[in-house]
Amino acid sequence: MQVAEIISTLGPSRRAEVAVMEMVLTAEAGEADQFDDIASGLQRALPARLAESGLVIDAGTWAEVGERETGIARLAGYVCSIALALQNAAGHDLKFHDFVQDQAPGSDEWRYRFIFQHDDIASGEQAGDLAMRMVSELCPQLHWQPKLNDAGQPLAACIAEFIDACRPFVTPPETLGLMAAARARGIPVLRLEREPYGPLPARFRVAPNGMIMLGHSQYRIILDGLFCINRPGPGFSLMNDRRAMWNLLAELGIQRAIDDASLKPAASPIRVRRTARRLGYPLRIRPQQRDPSCVEGWRVENESDLDALLARPDLGNRSFLVEPDTTGPRLDLLMVGGELLAALQDDRIVDVDARTEAQARRIDQALNCGIVLVRFRSAADNREEKAQSASDWLVTDIDPSPGLATLLQSHPEVLDAAYEGYLNWLYPPGTPCRIPIVSVTGTNGKTTTSTMIARMAHAQSLFVGMARTTGVYFDQELKELGDNSGFHGHCSVFEHPEVELAVLETARGAALHAGFAFDYSDVAICTNVSHDHLGEYGVETVEDMAAVKRSIVERCTGSVVLNGDDPLCLDMLPHLPDRTLYLSTFGSDPDEMRKKAAGKSTSVDPIIHIDTREGEDWLVMDSAEGVTPVIAVNDIPATFNGAARHNISNAMHAVAAAHALGLEWSSIRQALANFEMGFESLPGRLNVHDNGRFHIIMDYAHNADGLQQLVRFTDQYPCKGRRILRFGVSPNASKAACRNAAATVAGHYDHYLCSGVPGHDNDDGIDTTAELRRGLLASGIAESQVEIFSDVSRSVEYPAGLCEPGDLLILVTSNALLAKTWEKILKT
Repeated sequence: MQVAEIISTLGPSRRAEVAVMEMVLTAEAGEADQFDDIASGLQRALPARLAESGLVIDAGTWAEVGERETGIARLAGYVCSIALALQNAAGHDLKFHDFVQDQAPGSDEWRYRFIFQHDDIASGEQAGDLAMRMVSELCPQLHWQPKLNDAGQPLAACIAEFIDACRPFVTPPETLGLMAAARARGIPVLRLEREPYGPLPARFRVAPNGMIMLGHSQYRIILDGLFCINRPGPGFSLMNDRRAMWNLLAELGIQRAIDDASLKPAASPIRVRRTARRLGYPLRIRPQQRDPSCVEGWRVENESDLDALLARPDLGNRSFLVEPDTTGPRLDLLMVGGELLAALQDDRIVDVDARTEAQARRIDQALNCGIVLVRFRSAADNREEKAQSASDWLVTDIDPSPGLATLLQSHPEVLDAAYEGYLNWLYPPGTPCRIPIVSVTGTNGKTTTSTMIARMAHAQSLFVGMARTTGVYFDQELKELGDNSGFHGHCSVFEHPEVELAVLETARGAALHAGFAFDYSDVAICTNVSHDHLGEYGVETVEDMAAVKRSIVERCTGSVVLNGDDPLCLDMLPHLPDRTLYLSTFGSDPDEMRKKAAGKSTSVDPIIHIDTREGEDWLVMDSAEGVTPVIAVNDIPATFNGAARHNISNAMHAVAAAHALGLEWSSIRQALANFEMGFESLPGRLNVHDNGRFHIIMDYAHNADGLQQLVRFTDQYPCKGRRILRFGVSPNASKAACRNAAATVAGHYDHYLCSGVPGHDNDDGIDTTAELRRGLLASGIAESQVEIFSDVSRSVEYPAGLCEPGDLLILVTSNALLAKTWEKILKT
C-alpha cells in the first residue's frame, strides 16, 4: 500500500468545510485481505504507543473509529486520528477527519482517501507522514516508508521535533473563536497568514497567525487578532508603544500605576538599573514596543533577578519601560461594543463601583476599537482594605486585543457574548458584509460567459471584479495576468476595496486541489460537462467530473443556471433543492424542457431558449412572469451571425445569470450588442486577424468539445482557399483523448499540423503528436495532408508560410502561449 497523491486544500472544499489533507493511497489486490487483521491489531496496540508518545485521541473518536464496518475504514480512522493528535499536541485545535473509498474504472485497483483537517499545509503533511510511520512500526506488513522525516531517527525524537516546528503556526484561540462566530453570522472570513498568503512576522504584530479579513471588498475589515487595523483611532499606537498608553491615561486624567519619571525608555542595561534603583523593587520590566510573546513583561524582585534578565540573549537591543509592580488585587473590566460586558476578579464575575466603570468607559470611548480590556490593580496591600475605597484602583494596562480564551475560560457564555458583541460593533445589524458572487464552472465557455456577465454589470455602472483563466480584472482593466480561475484569483477580487460584484470563473482543478475562497455564491453556472482532464486528482470518469462541477454549483444558495441540453447538467437538478433553477436550451421549447426536468426537480423556471421571430433567431426568456425577447442572435457580434454556436450558448447562460442578479434588460442588451471576441478582452477565444492576404483564427480549443465548437465555426467561416489547422492536446492527454481530438477535426481541413513535442512520452508513455497523426490517418486523412510540427520558435511563421491568398489558418494554442502567439500573428 502506497501514497499515490497528497491533496491539501486551502479552504472549504467538496470534502469538508475546513481545510483538509487528502492522502490518496492504492493497494495491491493481496493487501486488501489483511486490512481487518491490521485494524484489529492497531486497536489493541495503539493506546500504549499513544500514551508513550504523549498523544491524546478523545474517547468519542476512538469509539467511532472502532465501530467502522471495514478494516480499511478503521485503518484510515486511526491514521487520521493520530495526525490530528500530533497537530493538537503542538497547540492546534483540529477535529475533522473522513474516509472515502473508490475504484479506478476498468481495473481491480481501489483508491483509499485518508482525509483529516490541517491548519498549516506543511504541518499537515508532516503529521500524516508521522502517523503512517507510527502505524507501520506496529504493522510492518504495510511497508510504509516515511518521506518527510528521518527513518533513522527514533520516532519519539521525530515527534518532539515536529511539535516544536509546528507550534509557531498555531492560530490564536481568539481568532478561531471570532472566525466561528463570524461564519455563524454569515460573515465571510479569509485567512491572511495561510496560503496563498505568507506569514507576516513583526514584533509589533498583535497576534501572530491571527490576521484575517472579514467581509468582502468594500465591506472588508482587517483584524490582527481582535484588533481592527483599518478603523481610525489611537489603538495602534498603544499596541506599538507602551508609552502611548501612559500618555493617553494622563490626557484623560485617569489615575495610573506609574509616575511621569519612569516613562523615559531605558535603552541600555545601565539605564534599566538606574531607573530600577530609583523606583525600588518589586518592578515590572516591559518592552517599550509591545511584544505578543511577553505582553506581561517580567517581574523583578531584586538586583539578582534584574541581572539575570538583562543577561538573556533573546532580548536583543530593545528599549524597556521600568514600571513599579503593584502587589494588590487585580480587577479586569472588559468593554465590548461600548458597553461593560464583564468585570472579573480572581476568575469571578463581580460587580464594580460606578467610578471605576466610568474610567474604563472613558478609555474605551477614547480608543474606539470595539473591544478593550482595562486592567486595574489595587494600591492597597490586602483585600479587606481594598474593598473600602474605589479610589484605590489604579490602571496598570490597556489591551485592545485581549486574550479572551484565557480570560473567560471559566465563563463560556460571556466568551460567546464577547464575540457576538464585537461583531455587532464591526457590522451593526443591517450593515452589509458581502458582495454578490457569480461562480462559473463547466468544461468549456467559462471565460466567455464570465466576461459577458461582467460586461452586463458594467453597463449598469457596477464596479466588477472578475477572476478568470486569463487574469484578474477590475472594472474591465487587467490587473494580474495568468490563470486566476481558483483560490488566489478569487482572493484578489475580495481584497479590492471598490468591487461591488464578483464574477469568478471556477475551474475544476482549483476546486479539487485548493478548495474555495468563498463560503457560498449567489448565482452559479455550469456550462457543460465533457470528457476533459480525466485521470487527474482521482477524477477518472465523466460522471466523476460532473460530481466535481456539481460540488461547485451546490455551494450556491440563490440561482443556478444549467445547460439543459447536457444530460450530466440535468442530472444535477435533484441535488439542488431550494434554489431558483434556470435552464438553457437550443433544441427544446420551454414546455419540453420543463417536462424533461420534471422528474429531476420540483420546479424549473425560467427557460432561456432560441425562438424564431420574423425569420430571425432570438434569445428568449420564458418564465412564470411571461415571455421576454432579449436580443436577436445576429445582433451579438460574438456569435458571428450565428456561426459561433457555442457563443450563443454562452450568451444564454450570461443572460440567465444577469436576470438572477436583477440587472436591467437594457444593460443586458447593451452589453451583448457590443460584445466582440477581440484579443484584448478575450485572448484565445475566436480571435480573428486579417493580414490582407489570408485570415488567421487563434483559439484555445484545448479539448474535444472545444475542437468540436471550433470545427462548427470554421466550417461556416468564409474561405476561398485552403483551410489549414495547427492543433495539439495536453502533454498529459491519454491515447483515447488524442484519438478523439483527431477524429473531431478529421475531414474539416485541407492540411493538418500536429503540434507538440514529438518523441516525448507523457507519464503514461504516450507520444501525443504521434497519436494525433495515427488518429487522423485512421479517420481517412491522407499522409500528404498530415505533418508533425514542433518548432516552437516558428510556431506561427511556419504555418503562415504554407498559406496563400484566400486561405484560412487556424491556430490552436495553449493558454500560456496566447500572448506570444498573438504577437506573432500580428506580424504576419
